[in-house]
Amino acid sequence: MVGCSREQALGQFFGDLMTESSLALVQKTFGQFKQDGHVSSPVFELVRRDTGVRHLIMVEGRIARNSQGVFQRTHCILIDITERKRAEIERRIAATVFESQMVGMMITDASTKILKVNQSFTRLTGYTVKFVILLEEVSHDEDIARVANEIIHSLGQPFTLCQNHDVTIGASIGIGLHPRHGESVEELMDNADAALYRAKDNGRGCFAYYSAELSQKPG
Repeated sequence: MVGCSREQALGQFFGDLMTESSLALVQKTFGQFKQDGHVSSPVFELVRRDTGVRHLIMVEGRIARNSQGVFQRTHCILIDITERKRAEIERRIAATVFESQMVGMMITDASTKILKVNQSFTRLTGYTVKFVILLEEVSHDEDIARVANEIIHSLGQPFTLCQNHDVTIGASIGIGLHPRHGESVEELMDNADAALYRAKDNGRGCFAYYSAELSQKPG
């Protein structure tokens, strides 16, 4: 992590291994650390002495005191989060590139089920955005039908974007009921998705409940 042996590290001032900005942050916050007795998840930059490469380090620390409550020393665990942060940045860049492409792009799982599409894919294919609505403590199926119809009606109302551009969208809804149509989240989502395609086949702008026949393979 810091490019020196245990023997070389012992006795050194920890701040000598930090960047100037991280050292300044430690000096600014150490008094509060001593007062609180603990610190959780601040991030500092350490510099390897052998290569000069910087590492992002997350710190979990505790203060040790004597029987009179006087500060003696700190106990800290250092967690290298360099690769995690790099991966987060790469994911954000990839997401930006994914959405900004002029060509249609999609992400699928191993079974070729579509997990995500970009805006260009939607424009080219008409593939619609999906979202989940969770209704709790529903007593009757009629209540679900009423809510579904209200959503379809509300989303079907025309609205105006900038430059007086009138837009109309539509909605189709697939409904899965717990525990009737599945015990797990994954099973419910899959079955509601099957019901959604039934609603689209029925002409869009409507809702459909899941039924076992939707999971039957042809032939």
